[in-house]
Amino acid sequence: MGRCFGEMNTIPPPFKVCYFSQVVPNDNMRLFYGLILLAAMWSCNPTITAIKSDSPWESMADDFHYKNLTEFSLDTSLLNSYYSGQKVYDDFIKPKDRTLDDILLTKHYYLYSWQQYDTCFTAFTILKEGRGEALEMHYLIFNGLNELVSDVVVAKHGGEPGGYQYETKSYLKSKDTIISTEERTFFVDQKTLKQLSQPVGDTVHFKQIISNNGTIQIETIDSIFISQNFVDEDGWITQKMIDKYYKRKKH
Repeated sequence: MGRCFGEMNTIPPPFKVCYFSQVVPNDNMRLFYGLILLAAMWSCNPTITAIKSDSPWESMADDFHYKNLTEFSLDTSLLNSYYSGQKVYDDFIKPKDRTLDDILLTKHYYLYSWQQYDTCFTAFTILKEGRGEALEMHYLIFNGLNELVSDVVVAKHGGEPGGYQYETKSYLKSKDTIISTEERTFFVDQKTLKQLSQPVGDTVHFKQIISNNGTIQIETIDSIFISQNFVDEDGWITQKMIDKYYKRKKH
């Protein structure tokens, strides 16, 4: 064995750098390696992996219209056909799956994109109608036991044509981080229903972090709330309040 220089600042304990590039093991080092091995075993339980290979979602992978998307938005053709009352989903497959029916509380959804992961969970997106006049894209994540662990909206478009609209778009910054932007815009005075002199809107940027077990934590990056400057005592956005705000700013 070579003689040791002693512990060096650039290499954390319990390693000791020795002549001839040898590393002298000690009890702490053995414990360190043991913890690494244990973490590797727990990161993807073999039993869960085996269950995942029999997942019903895996057998549906080829039915999705897209594979491994990195950007999520509702394109113009989808929105135009949706708001005109035409068939929106001619190019998408509507699955017959009772489990998904129960999870989504509807039978009216369509397979959009299959998201391939090298971990113990399965992810994909679906299209469905939201509340009111809304079209939504949901990002679903299932664990190795085929249980839903996350359901988040990564794209959305809705509102009242000519009155107001809200929209969400997202993109994958990395395999475990989704960056989303949510915008809300008002076009009419909420009391008189007349066109506003300018659109009034709010914007929120947030990230959705996917953990090792597939659950998602949402963190706000920043937000801009303009509409609150134009709300009257009754809680309505009005032209009168817009005029009052800009008149005050001039002085």
